[in-house]
Amino acid sequence: MRSKLAPLLLGGGAFLLTLALLVALVAKPALLKAPLVNSSTTQATSPALRLDSTTGQQVAGEFQQTRSVGSHTVDQGGKKVAQGNGDTAVYDDYTSSNFVAAGGATSTLSKGLSTTAFDRSTGAGQPGRFADTTATTGNVFKLPFGTEKKTYSWYDGQAKQAFPLEFVRETQVEGVDAYEFRQVVPPTDLGPLPVVGALPGSLLGEPETPSIPANQWVEDTDKRVVIEPVTGQQIAGVSHTHIWAQTADGRKVDVLTLQNATSTPESERSTVASVKESKSKAQLLGRLPWVLGLLGLLLLLAGLLLLRRRASDRRTTGDGSTVVDDDSAYPAGDTAVRRGGSARIPTSRDTVGGTPAAVAQPAGGIDGLMQQDRPAAQGRSRLWRSERRH
Repeated sequence: MRSKLAPLLLGGGAFLLTLALLVALVAKPALLKAPLVNSSTTQATSPALRLDSTTGQQVAGEFQQTRSVGSHTVDQGGKKVAQGNGDTAVYDDYTSSNFVAAGGATSTLSKGLSTTAFDRSTGAGQPGRFADTTATTGNVFKLPFGTEKKTYSWYDGQAKQAFPLEFVRETQVEGVDAYEFRQVVPPTDLGPLPVVGALPGSLLGEPETPSIPANQWVEDTDKRVVIEPVTGQQIAGVSHTHIWAQTADGRKVDVLTLQNATSTPESERSTVASVKESKSKAQLLGRLPWVLGLLGLLLLLAGLLLLRRRASDRRTTGDGSTVVDDDSAYPAGDTAVRRGGSARIPTSRDTVGGTPAAVAQPAGGIDGLMQQDRPAAQGRSRLWRSERRH
């Protein structure tokens, strides 16, 4: 049985080790990628102050933002197909922001659509690929699978640029372990004010001047991005965006100040549920090579031990005899010596005066041998040992 089992164990162990390498080096990199087809919507709110251009006063209210991220599609044969390939995904990012004044009046702050091509494994932007309009190499929607506690480059949608994103601490969101990162968006000039490109002179103390050219600036001194590290997906965040208008001579008028923009509880729960599913798949792919490899090593070890045991159970001495651990291992038709040289069993190759010795056969064959009493068998054993000594 050992002669058959050992090769089977060795072959099975080699197969599992090979499979473990294939999963780790081929299957895992191929499967741990952002999907080409994607659709998600998140909402964020924050107490805010907004400039009333009519009165020139800051009005308190609530900032509301809806962000929809989905696959960028192209028409192929009358069907909408997600753009991208095995390495690159392309997502559309539509953002709509409103301001709800304390009295309930709602006004639109901005609407914008951008398209980003990015690496499906690392999350880094790939400017110029497919329909990309973001033109950044920073991470936009996610960090790499297996996010580390280090500094990355993260794209800010308000400043339209990527800035360093530094690891701060470990945290939890809805029971999910996460990494919290911090980003500082420095004062950034976005160009002329939207629509009119100027401020009423009255806002700058020049009522006689109809308008004064000004640019829009933005900064965020303490932006937080919370990442689930296994998948690299963002599950929460906080921003403190400050937008103002600034003239060429440096005069400023605050336009919008967000005190603490965060995702709504509903959006957060939905995001976490989606991330948990992706995390489970990623963890399975991460553990599978180790499990297969460990099982393969155990099978190889078991096979080698059986081969070694088999070798120790049967070895040949200098005089052609075979040393064995037990009587069951005696080879038929050969001289067998019990371990330690304590017994000798004559076989057909034994000679007496150069003539092969006849091995006595009991009457009745095997049945007769089985019927012999124990004292007779013990007597023969003593006779053989005596002959061995002489």
